[in-house]
Amino acid sequence: MMASGRITSDGEITAGSNENALDMGDLKDKRFSFYNLSSATLGTVFNTFYADIGSANRTITTEHDFVATVLEEMYNKQDSLAGVNLDEELADILRYQYMYQASAKMISTIDGMMETLLAMR
Repeated sequence: MMASGRITSDGEITAGSNENALDMGDLKDKRFSFYNLSSATLGTVFNTFYADIGSANRTITTEHDFVATVLEEMYNKQDSLAGVNLDEELADILRYQYMYQASAKMISTIDGMMETLLAMR
């Protein structure tokens, strides 16, 4: 519910008056002073504000993309300097495990042979 009329100077509400509605409709063309605009309409202020937000968003997006790229390059550089390849490390661990198993089998075989030789006496 919105009042479309005005109260007269003697306190009466004029029935069917549309003065408030017309004044609200005229606001779109009225000039105001805003923070960085000396005199502008509400539409101009909205467009300026919208353009400022778009420009700030673009700047922030560009800076984010730049920082993300630099960070990715730094991680790649760190990995290349560390020289650790997980596939090679896993292959080495498996090789060492098989060598350990072979050594244990050889020691177990020698132990069995020594027991047999000592039992022959």
